[in-house]
Amino acid sequence: MKEPLLTLVYCHGRHGSPWFGDKILALRPIALKLGINFFGIDLNNFTTALAMEKEVIKVCSDNNIVPGNLILYGSSMGGYISTKASLEIEKKFNQEGVNFYKETELPERKILGIFLTAPAFYIKPDFYPVQEIKPASTRISIVHGYEDVLIPYQNSQRFAEQFGCELTLLNGGHRLNSQIPKLCELFKRFLDDCVSDSIVEFDKWLLNNPEQTVDED
Repeated sequence: MKEPLLTLVYCHGRHGSPWFGDKILALRPIALKLGINFFGIDLNNFTTALAMEKEVIKVCSDNNIVPGNLILYGSSMGGYISTKASLEIEKKFNQEGVNFYKETELPERKILGIFLTAPAFYIKPDFYPVQEIKPASTRISIVHGYEDVLIPYQNSQRFAEQFGCELTLLNGGHRLNSQIPKLCELFKRFLDDCVSDSIVEFDKWLLNNPEQTVDED
């Protein structure tokens, strides 16, 4: 194993799509160009926030889907779901034993960061019964529109202040479709930071595991 493995798991908004939509069609190629695997979870088959959270935890815990470090991206409803799931995923990563591919020991998995657009924090307690959620201990970047009439940007301000997240407020509505170029810029910067962190951690691991290589196909 000569370089770190990174996977971005995307959680879409309510009635959205894990593959289509202006934002994800613009953002997904950025991750792929950086060598980050991409996996979108279809949440439309689940009717409760708890069921969605369990699905995200199950997917992210599967080391065939996420063989290395994890980056979470959630939009609107998916922002709430991925953030709430992150703490349990972090616990599972911390508790799991050594993973192997063939006879090669793999580095411990970590959550490198969480990127959120207009996350559904502090709204609709009938659908999001746990209003006060705690995220994993990782880099968190939030982007929200000033003109969002569905989820007030002040909700993201409140969360960012509580957990020390980076917050960028843009002129735009809930979907931020008018700000996709700026969103791409922020996303690229966030992923660059995650990749840099992953390389540092991998180099440390490699020093302690110099013989850990995988035969080429």
